[in-house]
Amino acid sequence: MTDFKLGGNQSQLQSCGSMVYKAGVGKTKLLSSVIDFAKPNDDDYSSIDPGVELTYCQADSAVAYFYCERNREDHRDPRSILCSFVRQLSKSNDGNSLHSYSVATYEKIKASGFATSQLSYEQALAHLEVLTQAPSQTFLILDALDECEESTRTRLVQDLQALLRRCEHPIRIFISSRPNQDIKAQLHKGLNRTIEATDNRYDICRYVDDTITKPDSPAFWRTKVPSDLRQRVFEILTKNAEGKYVLSNSRHHQ
Repeated sequence: MTDFKLGGNQSQLQSCGSMVYKAGVGKTKLLSSVIDFAKPNDDDYSSIDPGVELTYCQADSAVAYFYCERNREDHRDPRSILCSFVRQLSKSNDGNSLHSYSVATYEKIKASGFATSQLSYEQALAHLEVLTQAPSQTFLILDALDECEESTRTRLVQDLQALLRRCEHPIRIFISSRPNQDIKAQLHKGLNRTIEATDNRYDICRYVDDTITKPDSPAFWRTKVPSDLRQRVFEILTKNAEGKYVLSNSRHHQ
């Protein structure tokens, strides 16, 4: 995370970090930590629903977040992603006003009689570039890129990388995705981290141990289940969960 926040080193103004993961490794939880890391405040983002937009602007940074979801058209379309970033970054630092460029864009659309109610992909990208010039640094966090439209997500990544090269102010882009070949090919030059399910094994073992075998575990496990059976359940859960927290959590409650 430090590399993402500083762009590898403090002299590097632009950076694109990515996290490639497999199903069940808790990537949304990890992404919530990235958001907290980029914008230190007291808000709790431990539970994030698909499509939720989060923004936090302070004197020296601006953060925009988007979670892709293939089952919702407006959450798998690259144009919607860019428009969401624009909408979030249009807020002023205190949250009480809008960026002058966004206001001017709205007035222009209004003057046309609202001939169109939405920005095109190209308009949203150009608008985003203007907005990233305002804060001293900008963080764009895109979760689950693999859930974005396959036919257009390559263009999205390429355009965001081009934005990095053009932007005069520091900008960091963090993208998470499953290891689809087209996405891996686009992200291989950035700060990459591959997350395997087995990376969570220690956490899974500790969680199941606290829940089932410890003296202060729930009463059912302490009073109704013999110690040897508890140990056997622990071994089966931690072996078969394959690093998937949700799986182990649901099974020990069955």
